Amino acid sequence: MNYIVVIPARYKSSRLQGKPLINLKGVPMIIRTYRQCLKVVPAKKIYIATDDKRIKKIKSN
Repeated sequence: MNYIVVIPARYKSSRLQGKPLINLKGVPMIIRTYRQCLKVVPAKKIYIATDDKRIKKIKSN
């Protein structure tokens, strides 16, 4: 089966701006989501769809 995983990460959501960058136990939410996806999907199949440079700059360590 051919597939990819796309994680939507909008900075200016109407309910909570900056949500993907909110730290949960010291780790931005978008990184936590990415790491959870890595448990079941190879990294080359995971994409983060964002509209903001601040989210693009976040690195997974």
